[in-house]
Amino acid sequence: IPGGDYGSSILEELYLSYNGISTIPDGFFQLRSVKILWLANNRISSTLSGFGKMTLLEELDLESNEFNGPIPEEMFSLVNLKVLYLYDNELAGQFPPGLSQMTSLTELDLHSNHIGGELPTEIG
Repeated sequence: IPGGDYGSSILEELYLSYNGISTIPDGFFQLRSVKILWLANNRISSTLSGFGKMTLLEELDLESNEFNGPIPEEMFSLVNLKVLYLYDNELAGQFPPGLSQMTSLTELDLHSNHIGGELPTEIG
Protein backbone atom coordinates (compact mmCIF):
# COMPACT_ATOMS: atom_id res chain seq x y z
CA ILE A 1 0.00 0.00 0.00
CA PRO A 2 1.65 3.26 -1.00
CA GLY A 3 2.05 6.01 1.56
CA GLY A 4 0.33 9.32 1.12
CA ASP A 5 -2.22 11.71 2.53
CA TYR A 6 -5.24 9.62 3.40
CA GLY A 7 -6.85 12.17 5.73
CA SER A 8 -9.10 13.82 3.14
CA SER A 9 -10.53 10.57 1.77
CA ILE A 10 -14.29 9.93 1.80
CA LEU A 11 -13.79 6.27 0.94
CA GLU A 12 -16.29 4.00 2.75
CA GLU A 13 -15.39 0.53 1.42
CA LEU A 14 -11.89 -0.80 0.70
CA TYR A 15 -11.20 -4.32 -0.53
CA LEU A 16 -7.49 -5.22 -0.73
CA SER A 17 -7.50 -8.99 -0.10
CA TYR A 18 -5.13 -11.32 -2.02
CA ASN A 19 -2.62 -8.64 -3.01
CA GLY A 20 0.62 -9.74 -1.34
CA ILE A 21 0.64 -6.64 0.88
CA SER A 22 3.30 -6.91 3.59
CA THR A 23 3.18 -3.55 5.38
CA ILE A 24 0.63 -0.87 6.21
CA PRO A 25 1.87 2.74 6.17
CA ASP A 26 1.11 4.80 9.29
CA GLY A 27 -1.01 7.29 7.34
CA PHE A 28 -3.34 4.49 6.26
CA PHE A 29 -5.17 4.70 9.61
CA GLN A 30 -6.27 8.23 8.72
CA LEU A 31 -8.93 6.62 6.48
CA ARG A 32 -11.51 7.41 9.13
CA SER A 33 -14.54 7.28 6.80
CA VAL A 34 -13.99 3.59 5.94
CA LYS A 35 -16.81 1.31 7.12
CA ILE A 36 -15.75 -1.91 5.38
CA LEU A 37 -12.07 -2.94 5.22
CA TRP A 38 -10.88 -6.26 3.86
CA LEU A 39 -7.15 -6.97 3.98
CA ALA A 40 -7.43 -10.78 4.09
CA ASN A 41 -4.93 -13.21 2.62
CA ASN A 42 -1.95 -10.91 2.35
CA ARG A 43 1.43 -11.11 4.10
CA ILE A 44 0.98 -8.33 6.64
CA SER A 45 3.31 -8.88 9.58
CA SER A 46 2.68 -6.39 12.37
CA THR A 47 0.57 -5.83 15.44
CA LEU A 48 -3.06 -4.72 15.22
CA SER A 49 -2.19 -1.23 16.51
CA GLY A 50 -3.80 1.56 14.51
CA PHE A 51 -7.07 -0.07 13.51
CA GLY A 52 -8.79 1.38 16.59
CA LYS A 53 -8.47 4.83 15.00
CA MET A 54 -10.86 3.80 12.23
CA THR A 55 -13.91 4.36 14.42
CA LEU A 56 -16.59 4.00 11.73
CA LEU A 57 -15.58 0.44 10.84
CA GLU A 58 -18.48 -2.00 10.60
CA GLU A 59 -16.59 -4.89 8.95
CA LEU A 60 -12.91 -5.69 9.44
CA ASP A 61 -11.45 -8.75 7.73
CA LEU A 62 -7.77 -9.35 8.53
CA GLU A 63 -7.81 -13.14 8.23
CA SER A 64 -4.87 -15.16 6.89
CA ASN A 65 -2.05 -12.71 7.45
CA GLU A 66 0.82 -12.66 9.92
CA PHE A 67 -0.57 -10.22 12.51
CA ASN A 68 1.04 -10.90 15.88
CA GLY A 69 0.90 -9.96 19.54
CA PRO A 70 -2.19 -9.47 21.66
CA ILE A 71 -5.43 -7.85 20.52
CA PRO A 72 -4.88 -4.23 21.63
CA GLU A 73 -7.36 -2.44 23.89
CA GLU A 74 -7.91 0.23 21.21
CA MET A 75 -9.79 -2.34 19.13
CA PHE A 76 -12.60 -2.33 21.71
CA SER A 77 -13.42 1.30 20.92
CA LEU A 78 -14.81 0.12 17.56
CA VAL A 79 -18.39 0.19 18.81
CA ASN A 80 -19.88 0.10 15.28
CA LEU A 81 -18.04 -3.09 14.36
CA LYS A 82 -20.40 -5.91 13.40
CA VAL A 83 -17.96 -8.34 11.74
CA LEU A 84 -14.40 -9.07 12.91
CA TYR A 85 -12.34 -11.80 11.24
CA LEU A 86 -8.89 -12.25 12.76
CA TYR A 87 -8.43 -15.95 12.18
CA ASP A 88 -5.30 -17.63 10.80
CA ASN A 89 -2.80 -15.11 12.14
CA GLU A 90 -0.16 -15.22 14.88
CA LEU A 91 -2.16 -13.39 17.55
CA ALA A 92 -1.33 -14.38 21.13
CA GLY A 93 -2.38 -13.74 24.70
CA GLN A 94 -5.64 -14.17 26.56
CA PHE A 95 -9.19 -13.56 25.39
CA PRO A 96 -9.45 -9.85 26.15
CA PRO A 97 -12.25 -8.85 28.52
CA GLY A 98 -12.82 -5.75 26.35
CA LEU A 99 -14.59 -7.92 23.77
CA SER A 100 -17.76 -7.44 25.79
CA GLN A 101 -17.64 -3.69 25.01
CA MET A 102 -18.19 -4.41 21.31
CA THR A 103 -21.97 -4.56 21.62
CA SER A 104 -22.65 -4.33 17.86
CA LEU A 105 -20.48 -7.36 17.10
CA THR A 106 -22.48 -10.20 15.49
CA GLU A 107 -19.61 -12.20 13.93
CA LEU A 108 -16.23 -12.89 15.54
CA ASP A 109 -13.73 -15.44 14.27
CA LEU A 110 -10.41 -15.89 16.09
CA HIS A 111 -9.53 -19.51 15.23
CA SER A 112 -5.99 -20.58 14.26
CA ASN A 113 -4.21 -18.11 16.54
CA HIS A 114 -2.51 -18.54 19.91
CA ILE A 115 -5.22 -17.01 22.10
CA GLY A 116 -6.05 -18.76 25.34
CA GLY A 117 -7.85 -18.36 28.61
CA GLU A 118 -11.55 -18.09 29.21
CA LEU A 119 -14.01 -16.39 26.91
CA PRO A 120 -15.54 -13.40 28.70
CA THR A 121 -18.89 -14.50 30.16
CA GLU A 122 -20.68 -11.46 28.70
CA ILE A 123 -20.22 -12.81 25.17
CA GLY A 124 -20.10 -16.54 25.62
